[in-house]
Amino acid sequence: GDFENFKLESIMYLAVESPISEEEFFKADEAALTKKMYELTREAYTRKNTAIVEQAFPVVSQVYENQRDQYENMVIPFFDGRRKINLVVNLIDSFEKKGTNITKELEKIVTLAIIDQEWKEHLREMDDLRTSVRNAQYEQKDPLLIYKLESFELFRGMMDQLNKDTLSFLMRAHLPSPEEERQAAKRQMPKQTDVSKLQAGRTDLTQASQQNQQVASRQQNGQPIKRKPEVREVRKIGRNDRVKVLNVRSGETKEMKFKQAEHLIANGLWQLVDES
Repeated sequence: GDFENFKLESIMYLAVESPISEEEFFKADEAALTKKMYELTREAYTRKNTAIVEQAFPVVSQVYENQRDQYENMVIPFFDGRRKINLVVNLIDSFEKKGTNITKELEKIVTLAIIDQEWKEHLREMDDLRTSVRNAQYEQKDPLLIYKLESFELFRGMMDQLNKDTLSFLMRAHLPSPEEERQAAKRQMPKQTDVSKLQAGRTDLTQASQQNQQVASRQQNGQPIKRKPEVREVRKIGRNDRVKVLNVRSGETKEMKFKQAEHLIANGLWQLVDES
């Protein structure tokens, strides 16, 4: 196995530093390593959930004691550093269970949301596969056989990514600070037009006026107006396309699917390498 990728994915998906040394990684039994990582992750997850309950329950208690006649449910925001989810919980139930139901409800809503997201993406990939597999007959291959094999691999890939995304969010989810709330809201706000860029000087206006007069004159004389087409090349990256990312600190590069690289790029330590 690749020890560096193992350490990287421990941080990406489990949000924990691997306690396993490189020597242990290559020499120890796989089952023993799996058990050690599971126990470490379980302990970290339990500590995090306990901290969430301790932080959230005083607020739940305050709302229950002062406003339970006004509200049946309350909204609790959760943030994983990139995405925000608003969790709706029953106020009375949360108070009676002393907030222990909050993390259980979070697990449900996150799992369902990611299943929905990944399933939609899987259906799009299946549509693409149906389109591309038609070309197999020109290569004297059985389209049905290729479709079965490729669709099975797509399903396995979807399940793998679903588990990773769910685990990653749950391991990182926390009650956001006011600053994180502002950052999340800022990401969701539409970009506003910079008015300063719309201002033109007198020279620009004069040139534009002269150009408009020339165009009008040509139109009156029946002369054709030639315009240079504006060509823009934009590289579109699919979530399953393989990309190369660069560690801005160490200079290390890795190749992986774009949907796996998104977490690294969002952390700011890695950047996408343009190979076009």
